[in-house]
Amino acid sequence: MRTAFRNGGFYELEDFVKIRSLLSDPKGHGRRNYEHAGALIDFMINSKLPELHGKFPASSKLCARAAAVGRLPPP
Repeated sequence: MRTAFRNGGFYELEDFVKIRSLLSDPKGHGRRNYEHAGALIDFMINSKLPELHGKFPASSKLCARAAAVGRLPPP
């Protein structure tokens, strides 16, 4: 992950979350996308930042409900 970030081998978060299927990335970065998704989830779960600390379970439920109706909430 660190190497990808240093070398610019990543999508900006705004673009990353728009990818419909991480494995079917048209640019062929499926494996890398899964590594990045895992790192992002790990960060959100384990973050000590006050804005994020302890909020992952509630935010993941909100996203699951929004995905079920085909609409994610505004940022």
